[in-house]
Amino acid sequence: MQGGQGASAQTGKPGRHADGVADRWDDQGGDPLELDADDQDVAAAVDRWVRQRLDALRAQAESVRAQFESRLRAEAQTRDRSERGRIGLRVREQASPPATPGAFTIEWCTYRFTRQADGNACFTNYIPKGDGDRYPKSAFRGKLRNWQRPIVDSAETRLAAIRRAARHVAQVRTQLRLAVRVEQALPELLREDGESGAD
Repeated sequence: MQGGQGASAQTGKPGRHADGVADRWDDQGGDPLELDADDQDVAAAVDRWVRQRLDALRAQAESVRAQFESRLRAEAQTRDRSERGRIGLRVREQASPPATPGAFTIEWCTYRFTRQADGNACFTNYIPKGDGDRYPKSAFRGKLRNWQRPIVDSAETRLAAIRRAARHVAQVRTQLRLAVRVEQALPELLREDGESGAD
């Protein structure tokens, strides 16, 4: 979705609907889509619903993260410092330009502290998830202490369900954009051979 204010829909120029939906949708690298008034209302409703659901799912992910960190911290306090490990969990906004507004990522990572002249610095390495909504157990090979495995597995089971739900929610917006684009392409596709389409 494009940011900033443009001309109003009544002018026929690219602008923004009252609910914040662009009159022309940028479709992840494709040509902008022109929306009539009815389509703008539908698009605005869909965008509101998607954003609300993604915000709610992100809040759930943050809750799981907080529970994981609390459980990990409590268990780590019963163990020697050398046994505590360096596993972490991050919930971050998906910042790529084509991302659905409100989209987020849930990622496992490892971290390490390095002493520098101005103090300790923390370096984070994100663990690749691969395809699918759940991290495979092999992704954590060599990165977890044995006592951490059930804690991570319990959190990841819930996080995978959140990732799956968020993916389906985002697809609602994507499918609407695709439906508009396909429908708008029909006049050209259905035009008889040799017909220019000029008035």
